[in-house]
Amino acid sequence: MSPDTARNRSLVSATAVMAAGTLISRILGFIRVALLAFIFGNGTRQAEIYNLGFSVSNAIYFLIAGGVLNTVLVPQIVRAIKNDADGGSAFVSRMITAILTVLGGATLIITLATPLVMIPYTAPEWRTPELAADWRSMLIIAYLIMPQIFFYGIYVVLGQVLNARGKFGPMMWAPIVNNVVSIGVLAVYLVVWGHPASPTETFSTAQAITLGLGGLAGVVLQAAAMIPYVRGTGLRLRPRFDWRGAGLGHVFRLAVWTLLYMTVSQIGLMVSTNITSGATTLGGEGAGNTVFQNARLIWQVPHSMITVSLATAMLPMVSRLAAEHDLAGVAAEGMRTQKLATTVLLPATIAFAALAFPIARVLFGNGAGIRDFQFTAWTLLAACVGIIPFTIQYLCLRLYYALEDTRTPALQQIAIIAVNVVLAVGFTFTPWAGPAWLAPGVTLAYSLSYVFGMIISWHNLHKRLPGLSATDLIRHLVRVTVCALPAGAVAFGISWLARDHYDSFLIVAATVVGGGLAGLAVFVGLARLLHVREVTDIIATVRRRGRPTPATATAEKAEATGAAELDAQDEAITEIFAPEPVMDDPKTVLMPRITADVPPVDQRAGTVLRPERPLQPGSFGVPDAPQYAAGPLDDTAEDEHPITAHAGDELGGRYRLERPVVRRERSQTWEAWDAILGRRVVVHLLPAGETATAQALHAARSGAIATDSRFLRVLDIVESAPLGDAAIAYVVTEHVDGTTLQELLVDGPLTAVEAAWLLRELADALAGVHAHGIGHERINPDTVIITPTGNIKIAGLLLEAGLQPEDPHTEPDTADLDPQRRDVHDLGRMLYAMLLCRWPGGPAYGLGQAPSAGGHWLTPRQVRAGVSPVLDQLTDRMLNPTPRQRMMPIGDAATVAAELTKVLAGADGAPDLERRVRRGAWQPGLAPEADEGYGPLAPPGPEFGPAPATSPAHPSPAHPSPAHPNPAHPNQAHRTSLAEDDTPTITQPAVPADRARSSVDAPATPAGTGRGRWARIVVPALLALLFVLIIALARIFGGGTAPQSADGGPSATPSAAPSTPQAVEIVAARDFDPQGDDGTENPDQVPNAIDGDPETAWRTLNYYNNPRLGGAKRGVGLVLDLGEPRSVAEVALRLSDGGTDVELRVPKAENPEEPPMRSDGDWRTVASQDDAPAAATLRVEPAVTSRYLLVYLTKLPPDGENFRGSIYEVEVTG
Repeated sequence: MSPDTARNRSLVSATAVMAAGTLISRILGFIRVALLAFIFGNGTRQAEIYNLGFSVSNAIYFLIAGGVLNTVLVPQIVRAIKNDADGGSAFVSRMITAILTVLGGATLIITLATPLVMIPYTAPEWRTPELAADWRSMLIIAYLIMPQIFFYGIYVVLGQVLNARGKFGPMMWAPIVNNVVSIGVLAVYLVVWGHPASPTETFSTAQAITLGLGGLAGVVLQAAAMIPYVRGTGLRLRPRFDWRGAGLGHVFRLAVWTLLYMTVSQIGLMVSTNITSGATTLGGEGAGNTVFQNARLIWQVPHSMITVSLATAMLPMVSRLAAEHDLAGVAAEGMRTQKLATTVLLPATIAFAALAFPIARVLFGNGAGIRDFQFTAWTLLAACVGIIPFTIQYLCLRLYYALEDTRTPALQQIAIIAVNVVLAVGFTFTPWAGPAWLAPGVTLAYSLSYVFGMIISWHNLHKRLPGLSATDLIRHLVRVTVCALPAGAVAFGISWLARDHYDSFLIVAATVVGGGLAGLAVFVGLARLLHVREVTDIIATVRRRGRPTPATATAEKAEATGAAELDAQDEAITEIFAPEPVMDDPKTVLMPRITADVPPVDQRAGTVLRPERPLQPGSFGVPDAPQYAAGPLDDTAEDEHPITAHAGDELGGRYRLERPVVRRERSQTWEAWDAILGRRVVVHLLPAGETATAQALHAARSGAIATDSRFLRVLDIVESAPLGDAAIAYVVTEHVDGTTLQELLVDGPLTAVEAAWLLRELADALAGVHAHGIGHERINPDTVIITPTGNIKIAGLLLEAGLQPEDPHTEPDTADLDPQRRDVHDLGRMLYAMLLCRWPGGPAYGLGQAPSAGGHWLTPRQVRAGVSPVLDQLTDRMLNPTPRQRMMPIGDAATVAAELTKVLAGADGAPDLERRVRRGAWQPGLAPEADEGYGPLAPPGPEFGPAPATSPAHPSPAHPSPAHPNPAHPNQAHRTSLAEDDTPTITQPAVPADRARSSVDAPATPAGTGRGRWARIVVPALLALLFVLIIALARIFGGGTAPQSADGGPSATPSAAPSTPQAVEIVAARDFDPQGDDGTENPDQVPNAIDGDPETAWRTLNYYNNPRLGGAKRGVGLVLDLGEPRSVAEVALRLSDGGTDVELRVPKAENPEEPPMRSDGDWRTVASQDDAPAAATLRVEPAVTSRYLLVYLTKLPPDGENFRGSIYEVEVTG
């Protein structure tokens, strides 16, 4: 699992919905493309017409809107929804109105100009008189599908509005509607019209309209599917044209630059599409744009799943490191990500190379695709050259962004595009640029351009980050290659065994699965043998995400009554819950902290941060129980403390201290604001240069190795930085919304399901770090956080112990336990607390001491009836070295997780915990008086009143002050307290000036006149479009003769034909059977076809069951030698009576000395006829010049119960 996936575990419910939608959409997308290949094939003219009509409109959308909406406009919408007083309704209404107005106008213009728009993306041969009908079909489809630009815009804008409201599912699931509609339209097409009769057949008007309208309908429904969900958010959207002064000018100025960048990035795609689109214009078949896109679809799968996820996870961390000028840290994180990505991508690349043909056959080799799936296989092989360079360059690009350098990567990207264009265009002038090789050649040019891009990106980035080691990366790649090559050889061997069975889908599919699994097993085995650490880490992470093996095994055996038993036992417990206040959306903020008995001091105000007031009688708290995690707090006067910090101080020009959380003898913990990334963080301050500080920093670094999302991450570590007149060290950690377990237990014990599920999550997370030889060492109710989605976060991995080495709540008999075993013991105490609201070794964390007898804690069932016996037994086995009933003690977290997985039997406690957090877990009975200024939904805040800095002041229960929350209890400190008039109290942290937004309805001074603003938008856009048009015209008119020679075969330029046709002598002939066992097909009969005797013939072998040569071959035929290159206008054939499909082909290579006999892929079709009569004439228009001709039979007439073809005579006319 990638770090990105790990970091989003706290949103597991939303992530699961998004992942399911994305997975299903991706599967349906593959089905759609496979169905296209089934109906039209891969390299046919109809496939090109369909795909060009669709792909050009997609490219135009991304050019004018895709990048703008995602990178510029959408963030503004998100910010307005979150910050504006009306929830963003006014601003978002204006924004959507402006976007859709501009996008609608652009769509209208582009649709009307569809013929002009299609020109730069299509080869000029499409516009010749011979292909007029095909060009007309393409334009019909393009006209009908072009309005999708507008509806895609609606979908993206509404989807991002939903994302900002926390509803992620609809945007991921809506494309499923589009795919289902597209699949349905293609299925209807197949039923009504079937397969095309020949590769050169064009669409009728009805067919083109059906495909175009069907594609548009899918996009319209995809956009419409978002509307009900947007209405459900309560966001009041309506058309608003009062744009002046609404803040849209800045947005659209940003959009102009994004548009220009998107224009440049689209040039490479435009040139590639233009070149590959010409593959089917001459012979009707070839590796064109459809093949190029299909191969790209395959190799992009591991990129999108692995590289993008790793880059997304890497970017925030390296951005923080770069902001503190920790270039060594940036380089180290970049190297780690490069190694992880290539560890997966390199074996995937070798797998693609080894299984290219079986993969292409399974996905694109069914139905009509059986004839030309090899085009996709060769293109995929060409892509393999560039997968690793593309990955490395992609990650280098993100490192540049972390360094806040967008200019260098933009220039490098332009250079890459330029190299791609030069290589692609140059390829068209090579002898290999035949129709069958255009897509592989263009893909190879794309791959080589990223080899160049990788080199320049790494070279330039190394100047900025000397810690990047090319030697280290190469050494890693060599080690991975050593493991991957034998795996690829095994997969290729399995593929080779199936080479003669490509007519069987099941055999080929089994080849792909078997070859992939066998190769994977070999790779993993060799990687573990050679100790490739990245592979070991990936395997360990995946196994933890799938639950430890013992847990999985026991879970499968668990009885379905397990969860029911827990639910039944919950009823007795829930009856004694104290009444809880209702709160719609408590925004609590959690952070690691180490506190104890004496409140800390606010340095600026000179007041004491007091603990929460005692609970009212009848609640589950204990008034005299310490409220905090560890150790006595320091009450030293401010001028004597080693750290002098004040609210508003900045660290490294980035982290602004906002609120003190904990003050210890030698350290302080503050809530802070990250000015660069715009979010809250937690900062632990320590005096620089001290031994204890070095130990704490070492603990923070050691804990940073955890990639499990359930641990709050260490974001930054600085050993020395100025603060006032002193030097300090500091550690920056993640900040998360949620509620501590300590707060939840204030209102009573958890249910059995909640307790078991929560402890299982804790044990599973700890098992992962225990495998690395470290423990948490401070698992307690104050370091466990429940997020608003009901999931858990664990604060202070090793860091809590580093900041406060002495834990006052450690039991004497557990002080000498190793860290892992101590964590398990603490898990037992946690389960005890969740079931009884008592703490073994207390009082602590607001909980009373657990009762004991005979030197052992009483078990939960001995204290309270109704506790689950299973959980009671587990508690005893974790806490006591000699459990009751002669049970075995539990000493490792993995076993705890396994046992609890068995107990839960699939039950999930997250939804119940989510409801608890959202109800609010503040102390009952402490609601403020009505005249205190709190809104009706505001939770109470603890008192914070003036007092001398050296003595705690005790609050008056009758007069809680809302003005100052208790920073010592950060969960209380950031609960929102807003009245209906949206007037914030001081409980809300100040919003930085660069993030503040005035009400969207307030008037604002425009940045300039409306004419000036629009001029700055329209002029650059017109210049960009003019640049595109110049490129297109240069391609069309600057190389008018190039396409004729770029086909790679014999020159297709019409020769100066004599006034009357002339017969061309056939010097020799030979049989052509490249797929036969011995490569021959009745060679002794070949002379009969050119002897001038219509009674003698060359006959094929007998084939059974299938007129297409029994399904075993694509065709057989005769190769004719004309002695020298001659002009060929037509070929007259005398065949069997009806039922023969015949093609006339010429070599793709120009003027070869010998005819290509190894594969029919080395020939291109220049004429064909299906169900040819006995006397057939194949006319070549325009005439071709070639020495060798192939008369190729692809379907045979019946001969009794079998099928057999015959060629009696062949005559060639020039």
